[in-house]
Amino acid sequence: MRDAVRLSEETSARFKKKNITEEGAQLMTIASTRFNIAVARATQNTMIVRMMEVMLRRMDMVRTMAVRELRDTSQSTETLRNSLLAIESGRPEQIDAATSQRIDVLESAWEKASGKPLRRRTLTHPFRAAEQGKVKAIKG
Repeated sequence: MRDAVRLSEETSARFKKKNITEEGAQLMTIASTRFNIAVARATQNTMIVRMMEVMLRRMDMVRTMAVRELRDTSQSTETLRNSLLAIESGRPEQIDAATSQRIDVLESAWEKASGKPLRRRTLTHPFRAAEQGKVKAIKG
């Protein structure tokens, strides 16, 4: 995961205050892909890894297009860094927030690129639902 964040940082630095090239967009997408695969592998569940690989392949074009739409590519790097810090913290609410941030950046860029608003669903994460009294927390 750290290597993926580093690749994103290095690529983002190359395109600071200038338009990202196709090569840059591809490198940013590769960094994100490596990060996501590393997270999936950390589950030690081959089905999760395979599902992530399929999903990422299917979304590759969308993710690359989204990176090109970012005003500042360091936004993408920031979401990876925040995700890594959240995972390292082990705090579910911090992980949820970092994941939501990554999704929000991707969705906003996609909306800008496509000119079409996405229908957003409010996801209730298990930890947030328990905090709000919607479900009982599972004691472990």
